Amino acid sequence: MKFIIFFFIYFLGLGSYLSALSPYADQHFGEQAYWIYLAGQMGYPLGYLVGGYLSDRLRLLRPLLLIGLALLVPAQWLQFTPDLPFPLILTAAICNRMLLAVNLQLASIALLESAGPEPFSRIRSSGTLGFAVIQCALWVTLTVMDYSAAQPFPFSLSGKTGALFFVLCLLPAARIQIHRISHE
Repeated sequence: MKFIIFFFIYFLGLGSYLSALSPYADQHFGEQAYWIYLAGQMGYPLGYLVGGYLSDRLRLLRPLLLIGLALLVPAQWLQFTPDLPFPLILTAAICNRMLLAVNLQLASIALLESAGPEPFSRIRSSGTLGFAVIQCALWVTLTVMDYSAAQPFPFSLSGKTGALFFVLCLLPAARIQIHRISHE
């Protein structure tokens, strides 16, 4: 059950991030948004490598996941704060995407090693459900509220809200096993 809750909440945050990123970056940075996207694209594969390497090397899961979640919150919050210096936003963008991948890698390893009889697909589907819920919430917000070019939707707020979901992820993450079970 802890994995179902974890992936549901994690994908609420991830969905909020992904839904807000392009409109936010285009809205606030125009042509410079390219660099934010590039930074994120560099950070994501790096995060999977770092997450796998650290868990293999240190044989740890929960401590690394808790640290990763704790670092992800300010990284995402800073990335969606448009009045910061652009180099800081770029740094937050690469760290954010890297940490998103690190945490997914660690949670997936923990799930594969300890899920027991629970079907993997059902647990991961809870993440898909979380992603769908946040997409629907954003759609309802955009269609019900009266936003226009003069008063655009504050996508920075949507991105920051996603960061708060990662705070909630700390609770189920605290129940994930500390050490790796497998020895390979």
